[in-house]
Amino acid sequence: MKLFIWEGGGVLEDYTTGMIVAIAPDYDAAIAAIEATGSAATYHHQGMKDRGEPRHFNFPPEPTEIVELGEVEVQPKAWVVYGGG
Repeated sequence: MKLFIWEGGGVLEDYTTGMIVAIAPDYDAAIAAIEATGSAATYHHQGMKDRGEPRHFNFPPEPTEIVELGEVEVQPKAWVVYGGG
């Protein structure tokens, strides 16, 4: 299991930056966990999907840091905190 961390410039930024943390076995599962939060961190409207457009992210695609946690029995989960003004 890994801890994926997005922080700093460009992460859910308004006036200040936000932060995203996800625990998951791999990158794709981390993105799925972020999407499962129901936040607008990622979005892919049906019209975009119908046109074959990729989903968009309100954060850089590459995590700031990935921490290897070893063997941990936990369901993938994400926490999203928006920046603000």
